[in-house]
Amino acid sequence: MRAMVLKFYGGPEAFVLENLPTPIAGDDELLIKIHASSVNPSDVKIRRGDIKIFSGKRYPKISILGYDIAGEVVEVGKNVQGFRTGDAVYALSQGKQGGGYAEYVALPAKQVAHKPHNLDFLQAASVPLGALTAWQALKFSHRTLAGHDILINGACGGVGIYAVQLAKHLGANITAVAHPEHQQLMRDFGADRVLDYSVDDFMHYAGSYDLIFDVAAKRSYAECKSKLKPKGRYLTTVPNNFTMLHIVMTHLRPGKKAAFLIAAAEGSRLAEISQLIEKNILRPIVDQVFPLEQIGAAQTYYETGNTQGRNVIQII
Repeated sequence: MRAMVLKFYGGPEAFVLENLPTPIAGDDELLIKIHASSVNPSDVKIRRGDIKIFSGKRYPKISILGYDIAGEVVEVGKNVQGFRTGDAVYALSQGKQGGGYAEYVALPAKQVAHKPHNLDFLQAASVPLGALTAWQALKFSHRTLAGHDILINGACGGVGIYAVQLAKHLGANITAVAHPEHQQLMRDFGADRVLDYSVDDFMHYAGSYDLIFDVAAKRSYAECKSKLKPKGRYLTTVPNNFTMLHIVMTHLRPGKKAAFLIAAAEGSRLAEISQLIEKNILRPIVDQVFPLEQIGAAQTYYETGNTQGRNVIQII
């Protein structure tokens, strides 16, 4: 199979196109012929060497990136139920199993869900990591969000667009911080107030929040603490050493909390997201589509910070 392999930490030139053996599905796995993947922050951070504590200090432990996967089942493990050859599916890979920047991947069936019938493969590839992160952050961090005040920083990105839509679905009052060109999209998705991050600092606005979801990882818990309600929570997807310290400290006493989230690759939750998409409660946004050979260019475009939703990699 063709695969774009990460050979070293660095710039876009770190990706090399290679021919590798096609994986074989294990007893509890599905072999998926990949139609599309996407560019997400984790892929970029691994390529640059920003998170060597996870990806290896000297060289990448994970050679094929691409956490988001959409494709067709071509082989079913003997213990797997609920899937057949030819099924259109999508999934979140956990990296070490192999990612979506290749023509095939073998994944545990428990990580896979059937693709929403109203999305094509390119659209579906933009969903798993972003939607699962937002779903787990919002639905499972509070018992209820109805009537709660939520601020989402980085609302027009691959996670933020789902966080806004899910928060609206769950009845929250939403303040979205986004790129100036994406203001109307945030309103269309249900944001009650939209702030332009280039001119507006949400710290200067009156009011406080039950949840500050810092998807963009631009503000620390220490900065946001004063804007949280007495039992409010600060949540990020990109922790650093200070965030980890705050998480420990805030969980040792009552009151405001800091937390971080790494999305779990769970097919059952992804199936619930499929239902929301098929009911038009959630809508994915694809910014640009790049061929497999241009993953470096796709990541370079992502690094400009102007992406709306996800950039998608077309494999076949």
